[in-house]
Amino acid sequence: MRAATGKILLISALSATFILVALYFAHGLRPAATPTLVHAEAKRPEAARQSRPEGLQWFGVLPSTSADKPEEPRAFGDVVAELISSRKPADALTAFGMIEGCEGLRAVFELDPMPAAFLPRKKQCAAITDAMRRSKYDYLRLAAYAGTPGVGSAWLGYGPSGDIEALRTRSNDPAVIAWKQQATALVIRDGDNGDINALQDLMNGYAGKTPFFDADPSRALAYALAYKDILGLLKLDYGIQNLPTDADINALAAKLSPEQVEWAKSFATAIVTTRAKKLASSSR
Repeated sequence: MRAATGKILLISALSATFILVALYFAHGLRPAATPTLVHAEAKRPEAARQSRPEGLQWFGVLPSTSADKPEEPRAFGDVVAELISSRKPADALTAFGMIEGCEGLRAVFELDPMPAAFLPRKKQCAAITDAMRRSKYDYLRLAAYAGTPGVGSAWLGYGPSGDIEALRTRSNDPAVIAWKQQATALVIRDGDNGDINALQDLMNGYAGKTPFFDADPSRALAYALAYKDILGLLKLDYGIQNLPTDADINALAAKLSPEQVEWAKSFATAIVTTRAKKLASSSR
């Protein structure tokens, strides 16, 4: 019985990791330029991948041509090296995201047998060097000091000098205080622009669940509403364990006056509108 329970817990943990990493690569934390997971392409039928201009398939799948063969995915080690050589803060954040994403999938890569759909990603991640892994905080710091959009949550999560415990053990240290001010300001900026990772941090922080923000029920409700709506906008509102439920939203609203609830709804709508406009402009 214990073995079975352990196996279930392992599968649940891996599922959660997969969802978080998919979010990490696809939206938000993380730079949109980073390649997404390959499941959708792997599952598409051969006919859907063909590049024949006429698009007519009268009797099943047409013979494949050299143009129909998928290209070999680029090794992430090469991509990271190229990004870092640009010396651009946004590229440094993308490099950090790629390394973090691969490390987040390490448990999946070690499964025996490993799901075949992860094989291309494992090959890509294998090219990331130890030196790159050791330098990932430097990449993140470069992006944070430059105020790169989307950097807030990652910077908040790593703490000053990569020591998240510093907020507890050295709360009066001027360097820690300065880091907290910078990190929370970046998260607020990113959240107000519809970054889902920042919205999650703000939702939890203003609800009093983290030490980064002072509790503020009005803002907690606003960010919870925006977080839920933007996940729906991005079609990611499934399988997320901490997605606010209607009961959660109602519980937050019950603590507020009608005027405060209306303010929270208006603020959330503005955030969602901002993110929707960005999505529309990026798809043109």
